[in-house]
Amino acid sequence: MIKPASPVFTPLQLASVRVGLGICAFARFGDVWSGAGAVLSAAVLLGIYRRYAAAGLIVAGLAGVPVAADAPLFALFVLFAVLPEADILRGRGERQEVGGALGFRGWRMGVWGVLAGGHLFWLASAWLPAGVLRPVLPAPLATAHLVLLALLAIPPASVPAWLVLGVMTLGEALLLHGAWPVALGLLLLQILSLDVRWLPARDDARRPVLLYDGECGLCAALVRRLLREDDSGRLRFSPLQGPAAQVYLRARGLPTADFDSLVFVPDWERPESLEPLLRSAGAFAAADEPGGICRVLSWLRILPRTWTDAVYRGVARVRGVFNPPRVGAPADELAWEKRFLR
Repeated sequence: MIKPASPVFTPLQLASVRVGLGICAFARFGDVWSGAGAVLSAAVLLGIYRRYAAAGLIVAGLAGVPVAADAPLFALFVLFAVLPEADILRGRGERQEVGGALGFRGWRMGVWGVLAGGHLFWLASAWLPAGVLRPVLPAPLATAHLVLLALLAIPPASVPAWLVLGVMTLGEALLLHGAWPVALGLLLLQILSLDVRWLPARDDARRPVLLYDGECGLCAALVRRLLREDDSGRLRFSPLQGPAAQVYLRARGLPTADFDSLVFVPDWERPESLEPLLRSAGAFAAADEPGGICRVLSWLRILPRTWTDAVYRGVARVRGVFNPPRVGAPADELAWEKRFLR
């Protein structure tokens, strides 16, 4: 019997890092990469000839005058130059887990090793001579980075250490001018260092369902993203215009037309047990179900509800502008059909 394997990186992790790399390259090409870096970084950002563009950025960077603080970013570009597509890495059995490019453990150790090397710059910055690496942090604070990095290998402490490490790195990047080049690379590496097994999908008796606008291309794209991230198959979906959703909306006194919000139903089998969640609260609740990096995003619900709802309404007003090309509803794909209520 073949034992299911956990994904090395999820599509959301890869997409987040790819966007971050594009932004970093745009910000840095003036002093590290040549003018061609702007075009190549756009290709990385859009996923067009990604491997060739990443390799070109490495060559352009080495042809310039790279500084030590750019090492994490360079390492990340090297990683993406050889990184296979997400589907290759998301093996479903032991054979795929130990085969492929580097295998599950190889990729995890590679990312952790590059991340550890980047954080060594923080530790060394207190005594390296000027011109080698600009001192940006006192030694005790830099040492704290490495302690947190070591805690990532201890399961009970992995998630708290991952969060604290990210907050510290981000805070120092914002407060210390000399820290931001290395911090950006470390933050992107940290996205890849998140192991989806640290935050597994919810496991209880509830049957959550997300009701979304079936005529909204942006909504369909987000549903596709959740479908790809939710390996457990726990979260189910239904368009608001569909018969099942219409019956639910009428029973709960919610609008059955002119939709301005998604509706997250915490338990479809017992709809009276929990109140439905709308707008940003519903979006965060849906993101919380699959686990992994989606759950990390759901933690933004600690922000004031008025703020997150204001952002939700703003996106809803202009969602037609960002509609991706219509290529059929997610429910039309056979692999996902069983995840939708009719």
